[in-house]
Amino acid sequence: MGHKAAFSLKKALIEAVGFLPTAWSGAWLVLLMLLTVGLLVPFLIWHAAFGIWAPWINIVAQALGLVVKLMALGALYRLAIFRKAARVEGLGLGGVQFGAPEVRILAALIIMMIFLIAIAATFILIFIIAFNLSPLGDGYRDTVSGVMAIFSRATGLDWLFIVYAVLAVLALFLLTARLSLMFAATIAERRLVTLNALALGEGNGLKLMVGVLLLLLPYPLSVLIGLKIPQDDGDAIFLNYGLYVGVTALVILPLSVGFFASAYRQMRLGQAK
Repeated sequence: MGHKAAFSLKKALIEAVGFLPTAWSGAWLVLLMLLTVGLLVPFLIWHAAFGIWAPWINIVAQALGLVVKLMALGALYRLAIFRKAARVEGLGLGGVQFGAPEVRILAALIIMMIFLIAIAATFILIFIIAFNLSPLGDGYRDTVSGVMAIFSRATGLDWLFIVYAVLAVLALFLLTARLSLMFAATIAERRLVTLNALALGEGNGLKLMVGVLLLLLPYPLSVLIGLKIPQDDGDAIFLNYGLYVGVTALVILPLSVGFFASAYRQMRLGQAK
């Protein structure tokens, strides 16, 4: 019988870093496509912002970005989970492919977003009801103004609402971390795995969230590098944005996939014992 299984955060992080060479060599083309789309799409949308074709250009650009990201996720998870057998599982040249696994990832992503939005809406509704029943909103022209005053004033009863808001955000982060296992599970099990990922990650949400936060460390490092670029240079903003996009496409995404694939593999092995 299966049981809840923990995973080694240290091992998952080490395997995530060790996965980078495999990701770069096996999915080099799709990662370059992701980098290119990330660099070009915002500028295309900006230049077309006031034209008659702006809405259509925006839709096409967003759709293109989504397709490329789905291909990248499909390629990276195939490599992280199946390794040398990734091509048998449909890995294309340089990670460029679009098949049933990518469609399943899209479906899992949609379900994940719907679930998180529903939970967030519930938290917000409880907050608003409690706020309207309290005297904190007296004297303000609307609920939004009263709520904003809570966080700026932060005295007495305000702290109950502030603590609630912080705990709600933390709960959403924990849920997101646990649900993120669904992508590794969907590729590994060759079927759509959605809320079952919550059960798989039970008891491991905090470690998953800590792991994700550690994997995001390249962002502040890239900011520090960006600050060394002369800020009076007119191209500084473009160089900083390019650095951010490059770190996201070539480092953060492969690291995240390697981390969740390792965590999933460890949990599954633990359940089988």
